[in-house]
Amino acid sequence: MNPFYLKLLLYCLLVFYFSPSAIAKSLDDKWVFSPVVGLYRPALESIYEDVYQAPFVGESSITTDIPGDIEGEASYPTEKFLFDNALNKNFAGPEAGLEFRRTFGKQDDFYLGISTFEVTSKAIDEVEFPLQGQLKNIAIYERRAKLSLTQYFIGWRHYLYPKTVKNNFYVNLSLHEMFDIDYKENHVFSFIEGAPAGFKRIMVFQAQATGILMLQMGIGGERHFTDRFSVGLEGGFAFGVGKAGNLKGITRRDDFNEGDRLEDPKPAPLRPAVGNNVAALSPDANSQVNVRIRLDGWRIALKFNVTF
Repeated sequence: MNPFYLKLLLYCLLVFYFSPSAIAKSLDDKWVFSPVVGLYRPALESIYEDVYQAPFVGESSITTDIPGDIEGEASYPTEKFLFDNALNKNFAGPEAGLEFRRTFGKQDDFYLGISTFEVTSKAIDEVEFPLQGQLKNIAIYERRAKLSLTQYFIGWRHYLYPKTVKNNFYVNLSLHEMFDIDYKENHVFSFIEGAPAGFKRIMVFQAQATGILMLQMGIGGERHFTDRFSVGLEGGFAFGVGKAGNLKGITRRDDFNEGDRLEDPKPAPLRPAVGNNVAALSPDANSQVNVRIRLDGWRIALKFNVTF
């Protein structure tokens, strides 16, 4: 189905959800407020297989060597470097949010909510970084990555049999709009030997992806401890509607300076590509591939339900 029509359906459900006629029809029904915590395991193949494996590649002038002469000007030799400090793939990431649910009759509920998700990875290595004209400067290289997003969702819950005051089991169908998708990498070099010993060099990359629409199906159950309080556990699988989104608009901040004698382009595992896309270098740095964000995957959630 076209994402436009799914969004239209979502807005229609919102109108119905808060419409006076629906409220009048269900005066005896209840509202349920639920803080939600859980785990989400999106596919993210391009992040794990391309970005996390991309090396830190660059080139630096070496002034300790005898310079050559090009058209009457001193020309120092350069040294290429490649740091393979790959990040580890994440099993899953934490998710937390809020859900508002409204009961309709004995076997149906409608709900809406918002949540946030974040996944991080970290790697540390010791490298020889040619910097400030010297070949062998020893640095502790720390690489950190974080991908975060926010989602809002609306859905329908159908109970497998009429609700009871003790235990209930149900199936879910929901529509999710994933937005505010941010990817950030920090590269920190702490020098312990050589000319820059005692100093750090820090480089930060940041990029975003556009909103992604997803459909989720799941099952769950809840147990009531009092008339107003219950705990629910549910799992589901979400899949994207349409193509995966590209990571776009890379920005870069660093504190390298002219005295570091780095050649252009400055070292980086991620590069800007055609169409404002972001590309990751291959492990051997001989090619690059555009980074895509695919969020298909399973999630499991624990819900603490308070009925009003």
